[in-house]
Amino acid sequence: MTQPMQDCPSCGNEIPVSATRCKHCFHDLSQHEVGKKSGGAIMGVIVLLLVFLVVGGWMYQSVFNTTQLGNVTVDPKEQRVVLVYTALGEEPTTRQVPFDDIASVEMQAGAYLIGGSHYEVYLVLRDGDKVLVNKSTTGTLEDYANNIAKHTNKSLTIINNVRMGKDIKGFDGGGSSTDPK
Repeated sequence: MTQPMQDCPSCGNEIPVSATRCKHCFHDLSQHEVGKKSGGAIMGVIVLLLVFLVVGGWMYQSVFNTTQLGNVTVDPKEQRVVLVYTALGEEPTTRQVPFDDIASVEMQAGAYLIGGSHYEVYLVLRDGDKVLVNKSTTGTLEDYANNIAKHTNKSLTIINNVRMGKDIKGFDGGGSSTDPK
């Protein structure tokens, strides 16, 4: 039975595949194998670098190239809510929402997949659209939402998705509740 053969990467002579050293030039074949394995590590580093570039680009886009809500003013005298939007390198823009166009105020509380909570307060318009007026990841906005509802004379709906199930005292943390104003 003949043994499978290969060419030596150093001298080109034919040697057995199972050989660890060339019998002609004494080239160490185990070094050649290490070189092949390091190519895989280099490819892994390149793929990891590409992943970091994609994630970094997405984060840059989401932080620096988006319009953000700057200031919200509830003006009871003029019966309107004035929202100021800002974007990096652009002039601020405003939007005025008359009280008559607002059906209700809504506060949503939720939880991120990898921990942490988020809270958002919306003006729910009569046509069904929602206008974001505040958001936070550091604390509940329930007092803020109550004040908006009070000053606009609209009902407040609280949607709590932060935790599901009952706590130690039996409070059901899931679902939603409505607090008419």
